Amino acid sequence: MCTFYKTNEYFCAIMTNTRTRCTAIGSAPLVRERVFNSQKGTCLMVKQVKISSFSEVKNIMTAATKCLDDIGVHDTKGSIADAKSILGLMSLDYTKPVMLVSENPSELEHVFNAVC
Repeated sequence: MCTFYKTNEYFCAIMTNTRTRCTAIGSAPLVRERVFNSQKGTCLMVKQVKISSFSEVKNIMTAATKCLDDIGVHDTKGSIADAKSILGLMSLDYTKPVMLVSENPSELEHVFNAVC
């Protein structure tokens, strides 16, 4: 169950279930969001991005492999892939924007900038 609210800078969701529910957030393209997991006290940063070529998918994987923290990629169908896995990334639907998810905002920016 998610409770959504909007601040001046962020779209936020208070998570009362698992982290996998963060696939349900975000409708505005290219918006930075914070997802709070109330059970673990962690904050997930989410960026939505439109992928239009396979080279951009490779750029995500290359940038993610340089990160220490996990980076997840979520598509609109609810599938989740590890950004460090090319096979996982190839299984996602890129006809609509995907969401990059991480607990580390600087590493998320690094991966996001590799696409843009």
